[in-house]
Formats: sequence, C-alpha cells, structure tokens
Amino acid sequence: MIHVIDDDMMFFRLIEYMLGGTGHEIFCFMSGEEYLEYLHSPLFQKPSIILCDIRLPETGGHDLVLEIRKKLPFQKIVQINNDTGTDRNQHTESQLCYMLYKPVPYRYFISVINSLSACEDAQKSEAASEYSLKCAFGLNHACPFHESKRLNPA
Repeated sequence: MIHVIDDDMMFFRLIEYMLGGTGHEIFCFMSGEEYLEYLHSPLFQKPSIILCDIRLPETGGHDLVLEIRKKLPFQKIVQINNDTGTDRNQHTESQLCYMLYKPVPYRYFISVINSLSACEDAQKSEAASEYSLKCAFGLNHACPFHESKRLNPA
C-alpha cells in the first residue's frame, strides 16, 4: 500500500497511471492535515511507502515528514518537489529515503518504488543490517535505514 499526499489531483492520476498494474494499492490525501488526522486515527493502516509533496497547504511537506517520523520512525518516505533549487531542508532530507523532482521519468519512478518495496519486504524478513544492502540505489541517496545513517527515534 502506498500513501500519496499531494494537493494536485492531476498528480494523483499520474501516480495511479504509473503504478497501475504493479499491484500497489494507493490511498490519496489532499493535505498534510488530512494525512495527520488519518495517521492518528484508529483506522490507520501502515503503508509500505509514503509519497509526500513538499508544497502542501497549511502543514507543509517538511513539517509533515517530521510528524510522520515521530509515529513511524522506520517508514519509507519519498518527498516530491517541483524545483531542484528551492524548498530544501537538510534536516528533513535526512529523514527521507529519496527525493524526487517533478516531472519524474516513468522508469525511474517505478525503479524507486520497486527498490523501496524490496527494502520494506527485506526489512520485515531479515536483520536490519542486511536489508539496506538490497536497495538498488546504494547509499548515495541518504537512506535513513543504513547502519551509518540509522534514525535515532526519541
């Protein structure tokens, strides 16, 4: 299951199109507030991956990632940005599995999703020190799950 948090309905449709046929169930949320409400509800179902836009109304993408991290310290989170030169936040980026920039090339997007899905599956079945080795992107994407970058949940 993948949670997509973005206020752009066209982006939702694009994600649904790109992931169609991959077997991933997609739940869409139009704002950070909507997602936080769901995150703290008894109906919450943990996703394998969260795709979060950086520019969201009210609760922005940076704050949302940090709030998610409090409740789900080992959640696979990918943040999506419209511009490579703006809205950068080093602390937030250290909490991400990956940062994508729109427009995201189809094959690249699918490879990111497949890699994170494999990482999630390996995390469930293997020792923590081994599952990061299955990531197709290596360590050059600031994986917060690798031993040297392990999150320190408070």
